[in-house]
This record gives sequence, structure tokens and C-alpha cells, in this order.
Amino acid sequence: MKVFIHYEEPAAESLRQTLKITLPKKWEMGPCSNLMDTFIKSYNAKHPENQMVASQYRLETEMRQVLQPHTTVCEKVHDRADLYVKFGSAPAQPKPMQTVNNDMLDPLDRCRACKLFGCNKKYTERANSDDACRHHTKPPVFHETAKYWSCCPHKKAYDWESFMPVHKSNSRSASPQPPDHVLHAIDATPARWRAPGGLSPLDSVSTVAFRRGTT
Repeated sequence: MKVFIHYEEPAAESLRQTLKITLPKKWEMGPCSNLMDTFIKSYNAKHPENQMVASQYRLETEMRQVLQPHTTVCEKVHDRADLYVKFGSAPAQPKPMQTVNNDMLDPLDRCRACKLFGCNKKYTERANSDDACRHHTKPPVFHETAKYWSCCPHKKAYDWESFMPVHKSNSRSASPQPPDHVLHAIDATPARWRAPGGLSPLDSVSTVAFRRGTT
């Protein structure tokens, strides 16, 4: 693999330099910092009056993508690539988020989803409060093409984008349990809309209407 490293920033043309490097095979699996170090060493030997410090510069691809010093060469650099030395160190990459097993956390810190009507907010019991949840007091109704919450039937919608943001006027602490009196949405789809077997359009989103303690 060969790469061409260009330093074109100095105003004086005599201080610019292009270096062609034939990479040893093992360098292809090595960090990009090897490329920068090789260029800096060559440049400083040729320009003792304009010494460069590797930590003050970064490498970029011809598409302006910054090469992190620890990035493996073969992941980002192709054969005969043109790379450019730019003033300013490579920005630090954010540390990857560590995943935590929810079951191993203190019960007060476990992430839960609120099951109150229209909420579904993620919360922890430690951060829960009396006004953490904004919700509807009654379940949704799907009647032909209309969608509305049965606690505010005057606010009808005809698509999901306008149905979901309907204002929730009630607040309380979030709860991982659905309301006691209703488990799911009310399906008001008339018989003429139902498919053979009694299925309705609402069944496609796996919502079934029944009250606790009844069938």
C-alpha cells in the first residue's frame, strides 16, 4: 500500500511538502499515528527552521474526514490515498456509552416505562414525582377512521401524527402498571369494516378491548 501525505497550509511554498510512503505490511493493521509520525520526522529533517510537533496536527482524508491517531490504517485509508496534514489536533472522540444490566441496578434506579394512557415515558422511581407523568384518564377509541381519547372525545384525529400529540391534561406520578379499569384500547370499528372472523383494522396493532375481570 502507498499513500501520499500533503502539507499545503504554509503560505510560503518552500515550506510545503508532499511525502510518498510505501507502508510495510504490518502498518496496514497499525494506527494512523504511524503515518503522522513518519511525515513529521521527514518534514523536520528537511525544514529545521520550521519544526512541527505531531500532537499539534491532524490527518484528514481527501473527503475531509479526520483520522483519529488510534484508528487502524486499513479501516479508513485505501491504496494510493491522498492524506492532508492540518493544523489543530484531532478532536477527542466521545467515550462509548456503557450498557448497564437493568436488573442489577437498585430497584429505585431501574428504568421503567409508564403505562398510563398516552404516556409511555421512561423513568426511575428515584426520580419519580407527583407531576412526572402527563396522561389521559381514559383509553383511546378507534372508530372507523377517527381516533380520539375517550376522556376528551371532542379532540378527534384522523392520523397517528395528529392523534399522539393530543394534549394530556392530567398529571401524577408515573406508574409501571396500566389503569385498573381498562387494559387496552376500545375498538369501535363497525361490523362492515371487519374482515372475516371478526378481525378489525385495530387488531393489526395487537390491541384488544376487554375490562379486567370480564371476557
